[in-house]
Amino acid sequence: MSDGIRISTNNFKYAEPQKRVLAWLIDFALVNLILLLLVPGFWVDWSTFIGSLLAGTADFMKMIFSMSFVVFWIAPLVYLSVMGGFMSKTVGMIIVKIRIANLNGSRIGWVKAILRSVLFVIASIPFGLGFLPILFNAKKQGLHDKLSETVVILKR
Repeated sequence: MSDGIRISTNNFKYAEPQKRVLAWLIDFALVNLILLLLVPGFWVDWSTFIGSLLAGTADFMKMIFSMSFVVFWIAPLVYLSVMGGFMSKTVGMIIVKIRIANLNGSRIGWVKAILRSVLFVIASIPFGLGFLPILFNAKKQGLHDKLSETVVILKR
């Protein structure tokens, strides 16, 4: 066909939001377990921060320089970049049988994995609002997926 109409021949299915959330929960638990085992004093700092949040005495600047900052921003960024670059999926994604792909279904490379990871962290900052588009578009892409031109699909 040369009339300018492009027909997609993709034969993959986009991952449902609940599978993506389950994969994220597994990955979050894994990253926390690794930090708990490898970083001295992590649990003490983490529990102190949660206690101050519950008591309403949390100081934002102390949080920024605490292990909590590492847990929520740095560790996931490194984890997502490394796993995405090596395998186009994380441990959680392996368990729920989904993977990250380019728009044509091919594996993502290192540059795209790092870009997507940075955008994932940015999408989570305003109360996770960057993930809401997953619920409302056909390709189930969050802001980080749209900007990095990736999709999360069911593993074949």
